[in-house]
Amino acid sequence: MSDRASPNRLALAMILGPVAALWNQALIYATAAMTCGRAGRAPLHAIAAACLAVALATALFALRARRKAATNTGSSDDEQRRTRFMTLVAVSTAVFSSLVIIAQWMAVMFFTPCMKA
Repeated sequence: MSDRASPNRLALAMILGPVAALWNQALIYATAAMTCGRAGRAPLHAIAAACLAVALATALFALRARRKAATNTGSSDDEQRRTRFMTLVAVSTAVFSSLVIIAQWMAVMFFTPCMKA
């Protein structure tokens, strides 16, 4: 396998951060009713921590691929531009998704799961 990141891996990195944020929201919503009658909120915190870890790992992978693309001089100019663009989008979406997950986690920390509108 070559030293650079494949376009398929970069495409996966571009969507993995937002998917982690969506899974975080869905799983926290689904388990909030289960934790309502119990004393601890550990499952909610575990979900948020796992989703944040996925989003941050995606950002680190894309950042590493971006650094490799910056030092790679053996490929064509179009290929380098495409790789730089895809890694920029992947890093941006992963960081933004991490911020969304942190904001959702803050709601878990400050509000009770039994809260009704």
